Amino acid sequence: MSAPLLELRGIHAGYGSVDVVHGVDLSLEPATVTALVGANGAGKSTLVKVAAGLVRPRRGDVLAAGRVVSGVSPER
Repeated sequence: MSAPLLELRGIHAGYGSVDVVHGVDLSLEPATVTALVGANGAGKSTLVKVAAGLVRPRRGDVLAAGRVVSGVSPER
């Protein structure tokens, strides 16, 4: 079995002193469709920004194809 295309493990992230995302785990498997839904202000955009490398997680790891990419610039 191969590693997920994208995996977020225990992600905590936010802006300034405010945490917006608290301990999120997400795994995106090949050949699947995944939806991220929630109320306004629930942290959906922040979570996507963490996955894209635009916001650095305060805790947790972002993995791409099994490799930790937390803190890597979006260009990389």
